[in-house]
Amino acid sequence: MKIIIFKADTSLGKMFALKFRRAGHRVVSINEEEQPNDNESFKVSKDSVYLAKSQEKIADVLKYEAPDMILYFHSDAIRTEEAARKEIARMTVLAQESGAYGIHKFLYLSSLEVYGNEQGSDENENAACNPVSLAGKTMLACENLLMSFRNEEQLLNVIFRIGETWSADNVTDELSNMLRAVNKGEGLTEEVAVKKLVPVSQGDLADAVLKAINENVRGIYDICGSEAITGAELYNRLAEKMQAQIGRLPETKPLGGAPACRKALHEIGWVRHHDTQDMLDALAKQTVLQETENASEDKLVFAKNKNFQNFVAHTILFALVAFGQQASWLDIGIEPLFIFIIAAAAFGGVSHGIYASLLTICYHVYEMGQVGYGPSVLILHYPFLIENLLYLSIALTVGYVIERKNSTLLNLKSEIGYLADENNRLYEINGELAVSKQYQEQKLVGYENGISKLYTVYDALELKSVIEVLLNIPKVVRQLTGEKNISVYIVQKQSGFARRFAFIGKPSTIVPSTFRYVNREGFKRVIDRREVYMNRYLDTEMPSIIVPVLVNEEVVAITVIEDYPLEKFTRYYLNLIQISGKIINSFCQKAANRQEVIAEIIYEENTGILKRNFFQASYDTALKASQESSFSFTVLEIPASDEDQANVALIRRNLRNIDEIGRLENGNIGIILYGANHDNVSIVRDRIEALGIESSTL
Repeated sequence: MKIIIFKADTSLGKMFALKFRRAGHRVVSINEEEQPNDNESFKVSKDSVYLAKSQEKIADVLKYEAPDMILYFHSDAIRTEEAARKEIARMTVLAQESGAYGIHKFLYLSSLEVYGNEQGSDENENAACNPVSLAGKTMLACENLLMSFRNEEQLLNVIFRIGETWSADNVTDELSNMLRAVNKGEGLTEEVAVKKLVPVSQGDLADAVLKAINENVRGIYDICGSEAITGAELYNRLAEKMQAQIGRLPETKPLGGAPACRKALHEIGWVRHHDTQDMLDALAKQTVLQETENASEDKLVFAKNKNFQNFVAHTILFALVAFGQQASWLDIGIEPLFIFIIAAAAFGGVSHGIYASLLTICYHVYEMGQVGYGPSVLILHYPFLIENLLYLSIALTVGYVIERKNSTLLNLKSEIGYLADENNRLYEINGELAVSKQYQEQKLVGYENGISKLYTVYDALELKSVIEVLLNIPKVVRQLTGEKNISVYIVQKQSGFARRFAFIGKPSTIVPSTFRYVNREGFKRVIDRREVYMNRYLDTEMPSIIVPVLVNEEVVAITVIEDYPLEKFTRYYLNLIQISGKIINSFCQKAANRQEVIAEIIYEENTGILKRNFFQASYDTALKASQESSFSFTVLEIPASDEDQANVALIRRNLRNIDEIGRLENGNIGIILYGANHDNVSIVRDRIEALGIESSTL
């Protein structure tokens, strides 16, 4: 399993990465801040490592890596509203994109702070949250976002509400501050003293995460220790264990017990291996180690002084060279101290060369004194003076050249580093702009396909009948998508057939005008399951898109887009098709409900015959549709008689649900056969005449 860990550069994130790798999972790290000098973090990261700098970068990583699971930690630094907004914005993008890319599992490590002051109930997981802190409110908002964006059945959402974490070598900021206070003999603020802490071992938490991965569970779980403790109580118990000579803080009454974590214990099979006493032992051990390290550092401060090290090193090396020169075992044809001066200047610069020269001059004065010269030799003995000045000049020259060289190389290195950073920044900015542009195109795609356009187009369907809505579908879909060839087919479930009703552009070459849909699996799935079909796998026997049209939860028609361009299969356009289908369904349902309500008004009493004016309105609608689009219809005339009601009941059984029967101006009965051509009319007339009823075509 490939797992992405967000905020993987934290101590807890590194521990989880190590645990996951040991369990055989691949890990992709998303770090909050770049750490170029932290070699250890790069050694353990055998897989991809990213730096999260923008929301677009996060979405891009999810698309590129295609992980199976996401692990996200709540932020420990939510102190301002700006930080809260950033955290919620990141979770919004992360939860939405994880659902869009079908990432199977999302594990969010929240906090017990979401319960507010009432945390600690045995039934926490089912209790209402009432956060009192900004951090708690932010985490609750992130939980709700996660559940709202990823509520599909196949996607698992797991939320662990955890307490303060600790391990043998790491604790949260809260516990670290308390440890520092005990170590220095300082007190606690009232806020920290009364705050309730429910510590949990990082190792136990890692076990819970691994079990949640293996068990494929979903839901909200409390993960914490078995004991709740106030800040003051922890301070006193830690001081007592360390035998620290500090004043005890006043005891405070806990707000309640620790959460029972029953769901985690029973559903995940989680087991606590550490308790509060283990935490106290670990904290005490960390304090002792910290004191030892501080003492050692104080002793080495002077020893680590750079100037002192240089002084000692030069003095010892000079003594060795001078002794070798005096003992004549360094007889190499040139004065060894001269080589020493050049070497000191070459490796250390001007200051080192001058220091070596001064040591050499002092040694020469000492040698001259051994043969009877006094200190005035530096002034009166010109050859001696010139030789030593030459040594000093060489030291200055060599040191200056070396320092200039080092300075030039350092500047060059700095320039290269600066240009590399600028190049990386430009590369990242360019990538972020490209991704941002892509996302904006997918989400907005300009005014012509924006929300305002959506409402403008569908406003034309308001107060229409079901037939009118169906007739307008090709036109409104063309306005939204720009596609040319759009057809609407009427579905007759009783017979299992679908017939082309209306279309814009050219009639479909893949879908015939009339076909038995139960013999075509793709169409049958759309009609039976009432879901939109997207031809992502380029099936040559299927159109690009099929959208069902529903009335009373039954598919009455389907919209077919035959040649939808492959490059338009973006999330935005697919969402547009989905939303368009739902809006059309809502208008059809409203029209059906409206027609049911006004049935007594539009139909003759106790019959299924439309009154003259309403039948004439239906005829005018069909006539207008035939003039504006590729739509055909035919009207049959049935002579009026005393048996009109019985005849209409018989005829209705041989018609489709959308065909309408009404009263003509001359008093006879008219039948509008929508989408019917001459072949279809002859078949219907034969059926009617078989019932013993005469008919003619108008």
